Parts: sequence; C-alpha cells; structure tokens
Amino acid sequence: GEEAAPVRQDTRAEDGGYYLLRSGESFALLRCHTFTSRPGQADMLHLDLWRQGHNLLSDGGTFQYFDARERGRYLASTPAHNTLNVEGLDQMTRLGRFLWLDWTRARLLEFRSWQQDGRSFTVWSGEHYGYGREGLTHRRTVYACQDHWLVIDDALMAPGGWPRRLELAWHLGAGEWTDRENGTLQHAVTGTLLQLFGKHPPLVLRGENHYPVSGRSRYYGAMEPCVTVTSTCTTSTPIRFITAIGDTLASYDSGRLV
Repeated sequence: GEEAAPVRQDTRAEDGGYYLLRSGESFALLRCHTFTSRPGQADMLHLDLWRQGHNLLSDGGTFQYFDARERGRYLASTPAHNTLNVEGLDQMTRLGRFLWLDWTRARLLEFRSWQQDGRSFTVWSGEHYGYGREGLTHRRTVYACQDHWLVIDDALMAPGGWPRRLELAWHLGAGEWTDRENGTLQHAVTGTLLQLFGKHPPLVLRGENHYPVSGRSRYYGAMEPCVTVTSTCTTSTPIRFITAIGDTLASYDSGRLV
C-alpha cells in the first residue's frame, strides 16, 4: 500500500539556530543563534514566512561572492533582513568582505504549542544582544494560530540612555502586494493581509525606485526588486512594534490572539 505522508510539525535545529513554526497552510522560519563559527550574515531574529508555496516574507539571499556594486554586502547586512536594526547598523562589526567581529549572542526564551477550543496555537520567543554596544536588547515573540501570525518586537533599553533610531523592516516576496485602508497590504494570490501597528505610519518602498536597496536574490548572481515595508522611530525608552499577518486583522486584540 501507499506510505503515509510524513507528519509536518514544528522543528528545532538548535545547533544552527533555526526554528520552524507551522500553522495551517503556512510556516515561519526563525533565526536565533549564538555564533561559534564564522558568521555569514548579520541576520539574528530574522523571520521568513511561507503560505501555500508563496514566500510572503523573504530573506534577501546572497547574490554572488564578488560584485563591484557590493549588492552582496547589502544582502548580508541587518537592514536587509526581516528584523530590527539600530541606527542602520549591523548586529556585528564588519571587517572586510567575509569577516565579522563581535559575534552575536542570542537566547531562546520560549517555544511551545498547545490545543485550545479546537484550534492549534504556537508561541516562540527569543532575544539577541548584538546591539549591546548601543545599550539595547532586541526581543521577538511570535504567536501563530490557523494561518494568523502576530509578531511582537520589543526594543529593551536601559534607563538614561541616548535617543536611537530604530527601524523594523519586512521584505515582501513572491506575488503582487496591493494597498488597502489604514496602511494594510494584501497579497494578491493568497489574500494574506499585513499591517504594522504603532505611533508611526509604515513606509512602503516599491520595486525599481529603491532597487537594489529593497531587492533580493533568489538565485546565485541574480537580483530582483521586492516590496519593503519599514516602521521607524527615534526613542531613548523601550518601545514595542506589532505586526499582524493573516486573513483578517480583526482576529487580533491588544497584542494577543483571540
């Protein structure tokens, strides 16, 4: 007889710092790692999101090893990933084309799943200390339930510090994204909605106008534009960024799934 299809489930690959979260027809890949060998990219707490075979939130890739325009250098940077950056700086100190100093340390805080009222829930939380020199810890918490995702990014600062410019970036991948009301974007193929909540309205960078800064490389030696959504603020006190992704944003209330 036919073999049963393997059961897809959440996965931990802790030696490399990769975590796979599944929810309905979607899954997210998260990066949370204390480097013990030479890093390739400053990508801590980056999140990739796929749904129905479409890469909704995308990693930039690598492009190619040698490039006079240094597009590969951009793609290895923190601002090129789906994470928080401080003052446009990388989480580590770059030394040359392939070397990094001040290797990032990170810690997994929580990763569990449970069933409630016939629905499956998953929560994941981790933080990294790459911006310790800036007096800041970045903590990311992800909640998932039936293709609805809530991403909470906390910039934790010690009191009495100096103002810093923080930017949360999402690089949107395959398919066309259209603008909806209240700054919401919708993926044309899957119907998935994405919205950033906060005091500052998000900035949407589209295609060729900011290419290759908002670009990605899905194949070696090839670059293409993508849509980039950013939320930026300058603050000296702790602040929280909230991103909701799903079929209906009415499913969220005060930062928790209901």
